[in-house]
Amino acid sequence: MYMINSDSQSAIAAIKNPVNHSRTKHIDLRHHFIRDIVSKGLMSMEYIPTESNSADALTKGLQRMKHATAIQLFGME
Repeated sequence: MYMINSDSQSAIAAIKNPVNHSRTKHIDLRHHFIRDIVSKGLMSMEYIPTESNSADALTKGLQRMKHATAIQLFGME
């Protein structure tokens, strides 16, 4: 089984709870494949604190110290 770590608690809640909320009504049905895969048990989605999320270095601009920490989490220097 594969695991996806995310620091977005709202994204995790939307995937684990299949109820359509007013905030998720704009998401096209074809993008709900992750919810389907998680419900089948092929993948799990877990919370990871922002401080431990190495992907932040690839997805957003960070302050120098946070960027250095994320790079270390990748095992790079």
